[in-house]
Amino acid sequence: MRRHLLAAIILSLTIPGAARAALPEVVVSIMPFHSIIAAVMDGIGTPSLIVKGAASPHDYALRPSDAAMLSRADVVFWVGEDLELFLVKPLAALAEEAQVVSLSALLSYDGQDPHIWLDPTL
Repeated sequence: MRRHLLAAIILSLTIPGAARAALPEVVVSIMPFHSIIAAVMDGIGTPSLIVKGAASPHDYALRPSDAAMLSRADVVFWVGEDLELFLVKPLAALAEEAQVVSLSALLSYDGQDPHIWLDPTL
């Protein structure tokens, strides 16, 4: 059911309509969720990734190119402030039209470890 909810959020932004003719700009904070969202969007578009390579979300510093990417975003997927504190202020500054999806909230995760992609029950 959670995968269907994620797909519905993405697809609702990608179905052409009178108000939206272009594909949405989807931004994902970290690689584990980027892979999942890219698979859901396969054939529709490709999400952008903020934390690339061996960088860690624990001590990541937002680059100007990341800020520009966020400013163009229609939807941003992130784990949440427990893992990605560097995104709290930039996400608060996004235009009201941008949807921000906290994956820890979406998955109803209330554990102590913010590395929710490693939790086998989820």
